[in-house]
Amino acid sequence: MPVVLVEVGGVARSGHLYGDRTGIEYEYPDGRYEAWIQPGERFVYQTPRIGYIGYGIVGDVRPSPAAGRRICRVDDVRYFEKPVPLKNPAGSYYEADTTYWRDKVYWGQGVRPLSDERFDQILSVGSVPANLTSNQAEQVSPVYTDAETSRRVERISVNAAIAAMCERFKVHVKEMPRNNPGFDLLVGQAKSPLRYVEVKGTQSAAPVFFMSDGEREFSRRYQDRYTLVVVSGIDVTAGSHTTLTVRDGALDGDDVEMKVSQWRGRVV
Repeated sequence: MPVVLVEVGGVARSGHLYGDRTGIEYEYPDGRYEAWIQPGERFVYQTPRIGYIGYGIVGDVRPSPAAGRRICRVDDVRYFEKPVPLKNPAGSYYEADTTYWRDKVYWGQGVRPLSDERFDQILSVGSVPANLTSNQAEQVSPVYTDAETSRRVERISVNAAIAAMCERFKVHVKEMPRNNPGFDLLVGQAKSPLRYVEVKGTQSAAPVFFMSDGEREFSRRYQDRYTLVVVSGIDVTAGSHTTLTVRDGALDGDDVEMKVSQWRGRVV
C-alpha cells in the first residue's frame, strides 16, 4: 500500500519540527506509522497549500537520534514539473477514499495511506522532466550511444514482457506510466494484483541489468507477487531479441548476482 508523506521542508508540521531532508530521508513519530512506512513501499510527497510534488520508494528504516522518532531513507525520488493538485479533474480529492477515511481526510496527519489505484492516478496526471521519466533509460543508457537506442531497447523489452506475462497468466497486463517507481507491468487488477513485473532490456547476450536500491527494496516488499523479466540479445534494427529470462521473488539468493556499480554522494 503506497503512502503519502507530508513534506514541508524543515518547517514544523502538526506542531512538531522534524529532521526531514527532502529527497534523502524522512523523520516521523515512533509507534504510529510502522505498518505503513515499510522498505520497498511507494510514496508520494505532498506539500500543504501546494499539492503533490514528487514520489519515490521508501528505503531503509532506522531509529532517529531524536527520542521517540524514526527515520526512513527515500530512494528513486522524482519531482513533478508542476505540482499535482489535491483534487482530480472531476473535483474530488485523490485521497478521499472510503477504504481509509470514513467521512473526511485528516490532512493534519503527516503520513497517510493511499491505495495503488489512487497513487497511479496521481502519477498519471503529474509529469517529470523527459530525461527522468524512465528508470530503465536512466540506469542502462550509459552503455548505449544515444537516447533513441535506449528507447528502442526499452520498447522491444516491454513488448516482449507483456506477451510473456499474458501467455503465462491469461489475464490483462497493464503497462504502467514510464515514471512509475518499482515496477513496469501490473498483472491483474490494481485492487488485487497478481503480479508486479519489472522489465529490463539489454543488447548483451547475457541477462544483465541495472537496478536501483529502491527497485530492489520493492522486490523484497512484494516478493510473493514480484517478477523480474530480462530481455537480452536485443537487435534494435530487426526489432527482435534472443532470450527472455523470468525470475520470481525478491532479488536475493544464489541465483542472482548483484554488485554495487554506483554510489550516491553528498558533500556535507
